[in-house]
Amino acid sequence: MAEEKTPHINAAKIIIPILLIITIAAAPHPATAQTRNRPIAIGFGENERYILYDNGELHRLLEHGETTQIAKINMGSIDIEASLIDFEVYGENVYLYAYRNLNETSGETTIIIFNARSGERIFQKTYTFNTFTVAGENRVNGSMVLAASACIRGFAVITANTTHSTIEVYKIILGGFKLFAKYSGRMAMTIQRYGDTLLAATFRVEIRDSMPWITPRITDLMGNKTLFELPALIPVAALAYPFIQAFNRNGSWECHVTVNNIRMNRIEYYIVYPEKQGLIDSSETVVSPYLEYLVMSQPTGSKITFKSGENMTVPWRLTIIPQGSHIPIDPKSGILDANVTSKVVLAKIVEGDRAKILYITEKGSREIYSLSAKNASKTKGFYAALTQNTAYIIDPEKNRLATIFLEEEGGADQPLIIAAVSTIVVAAAIVAVIIRRKTRLNRNG
Repeated sequence: MAEEKTPHINAAKIIIPILLIITIAAAPHPATAQTRNRPIAIGFGENERYILYDNGELHRLLEHGETTQIAKINMGSIDIEASLIDFEVYGENVYLYAYRNLNETSGETTIIIFNARSGERIFQKTYTFNTFTVAGENRVNGSMVLAASACIRGFAVITANTTHSTIEVYKIILGGFKLFAKYSGRMAMTIQRYGDTLLAATFRVEIRDSMPWITPRITDLMGNKTLFELPALIPVAALAYPFIQAFNRNGSWECHVTVNNIRMNRIEYYIVYPEKQGLIDSSETVVSPYLEYLVMSQPTGSKITFKSGENMTVPWRLTIIPQGSHIPIDPKSGILDANVTSKVVLAKIVEGDRAKILYITEKGSREIYSLSAKNASKTKGFYAALTQNTAYIIDPEKNRLATIFLEEEGGADQPLIIAAVSTIVVAAAIVAVIIRRKTRLNRNG
C-alpha cells in the first residue's frame, strides 16, 4: 500500500454549538451513591455497560442500581489522576485505553489488555507524540491516537501525525494479540463495531492512464476484506478529502461523508450508497461507533435515527460524546448513551455554568441530573450510561456513581412535538437543498 499525505484529521467539525435552548419542567430525580472505591470510567461491552473503580474493581451495571463484580484488574503503574481512561469488555478481555499529557506539547496513549479472570495484563502498547509549530501551522511528530475500538476478535486503532494516518489491526491469534493488518486511515472518521468485527473506511488505488484512481470502500478489518465499495466518491477522492462513516439502516447500508473541500475552502456533507453513483446532499452527521444510531444536524435541532430506521427529532443541536476517542475532546452538547430497543436517549446539554443530563424519549424529555459545566466533561473517562430503566452517571464533584431510576411513565416529560417539528425541519431541509443546487447551477452556468 503506497504511503500518501494526509490532511488534518479533524477537518470535520466535532463540536456543535447550541442553537436552541428550552426550559425543562421536571426536577432531577433523587440519586443514590455507591460506597465503594472511587469510580473512574464507564465502559461498553457487547450489550452491557460497566463501571471501573480506582482499585481495579470492574462491575457490570444492572437494573435498579445493582451491580455485580466481574473482575479486578491490576492497574499497576497507570497514572489514574493524570489520565483520561476509556475501556471496553469483550469475552474474557478488558481493553483499557489511557491517554495523558506528558507536558504542554506532547502526550501518550497506552492500550492495555487485561484477562478478566486473572486480572493480569496480557498486552500493552504505548503511542507517543509531540507537537510543534512551523510557519504558524501546528504539526505532529510520532503517533497521536485518534480512536480505538475492540470486538470479540481483537481491536483496531487509528493513529496520525502531520502527514499520515494509519489503522492498525490486532487480532487474537493462538491466544495472543498479533498485528494482523495495516491500512491508510486518511478516510476513516472512526472505527465502528459491527457484530463480531470492526469496520473502517479505506481505499483501493489503481493506475489508469498514468494517473492514480482512488476507490473508497468500507473494510471488514478483522476479515481483511472489502465489505463494499463507494464508486460515487471516486471523483471526490481525486480532488478533496472524504471522511466516511458507515451506517446500517434496517438492513441496508449507507455512508455519511464529510468532505474537506480545500479548493473551495469549505466543508461539505453527502450520503452515498454501496456500489452506486450519485452524491446526495446532506447535513452534518455523526454515526455511533457501535452502529446503533446516527445524529443529523437540522435547522431547528437534530434528528436521531436508530438502526431500525425509526426517527426522533429533538430541539437541540447535538453530536455524540466520543466514547473511544483518546484525546480530551468533549462537545458542549451531545448524546451520552442510547437504548435502541426502547428508543430512548441520554444526553448532556450545557446552559451557562451548569450541565443538564436529559432523559429523552419519543414522548418528551426531562432533566434527571445536573453537574457544573466544568466538571461535566470527559477529562477522566466516559461517565454516563443507560441500563434498561436505570441511568448511571459518574459525579466527579462528589466522587461517586449516581444511580437514577427512570420511570416507565412520566407526567413531567416535556413534549417534543415530533410530528410538527419534523414537518418544519423537512421543509427547511428541502428549501436549503434547492437553494444550494441553484447556487451551484448559477455558478457553473
